[in-house]
Amino acid sequence: DGAADAAGADGKRVTLRIDVGNGKESGGDASGGRQTWDNHIVFCIKLYSDGVLSRLLTKLHEGDSVRMRGPMGSRLHSRSSADGRWTHLGIVAGGSGLTPALQLIWFQLAARGASARTMRVSLLFLNKNEDDVFLGDELRDAAAASRGALRVSFGLSAPRRPDEWTGYQGRVTKQMLSETMPAVPGSDVAAVDAFGDDDGPPAPTNDNTRIIVCGPGGMVASTVRQLRSLGFDKKVIVALE
Repeated sequence: DGAADAAGADGKRVTLRIDVGNGKESGGDASGGRQTWDNHIVFCIKLYSDGVLSRLLTKLHEGDSVRMRGPMGSRLHSRSSADGRWTHLGIVAGGSGLTPALQLIWFQLAARGASARTMRVSLLFLNKNEDDVFLGDELRDAAAASRGALRVSFGLSAPRRPDEWTGYQGRVTKQMLSETMPAVPGSDVAAVDAFGDDDGPPAPTNDNTRIIVCGPGGMVASTVRQLRSLGFDKKVIVALE
């Protein structure tokens, strides 16, 4: 129903439940936003007009209770780097599927020293129309401030004003993925991809690269198939529904 995985940078999630009376509960999964200070969790929640849980969450007051269980899910940190960051991270997010990836994006962008100079994040954010895009300005601002570390692309399957829309149009395609995601590890493109910077990242490998796909089941399945057909090893792809 609503957006959100457990706070922290590992892409995990928690389950939220709210008592709606008559002994019944409304529940759903949620993801964390930015890491903040100790003993605090920040959730990113997208409000749906027909969503039960997200509407209930917006009506909470100080002192109200929400039951939480977790964290659950897969750990998304790199196990091959000292600081847990990927050299090349690609994210394909559909709708509120953006939220499990947000904490990972913020974690990557918080890199310091050599890791900050040799790390790249590429996000392809897909929605139905302009009204469905959330956190668009925040993502653009983050990309502008990242000094090239974050690249954000947007796609709409049914834009309300197609003549004015400057991003991708239609459902996700191999062309979209090849233009927005990291190069396929081991490919000729990967071998020469230096980002025009002597201090840029090394070429993508199966150990330093991950593609995270988050969103509705059909979109995730289609994207994974197309990534595989482009040549990405299944080890590189992580699917979250």
